[in-house]
Amino acid sequence: MVGEVRKQIMNTKVMDWDDSVWPDADENGLQELEVSLGDEDNHVSFRTSIFGTSTEIKEACEDGTLQQFHYLADDMRDMVFGLIRLHYQMSPYPKGSTLMR
Repeated sequence: MVGEVRKQIMNTKVMDWDDSVWPDADENGLQELEVSLGDEDNHVSFRTSIFGTSTEIKEACEDGTLQQFHYLADDMRDMVFGLIRLHYQMSPYPKGSTLMR
């Protein structure tokens, strides 16, 4: 699982992004992403405001990194929620077991 997350982060080239051209947080809120890949040299943190639509994201930054940021954040959120859902769906007891009664 950790390997898959690392692969997804490396495929986006997130370590090369620059959030200095991204809009600062406003009254709508703040989105943050912090990535650390082991040592001090492989650490980066991003901040931007919350957007309502993908059109707003495209208009806010022309180089495409802000859009990639949102896709990556959505993918990570979906992966975490999927693991949580899977955790609660699994049972250590087989169906029909008398231990569950």
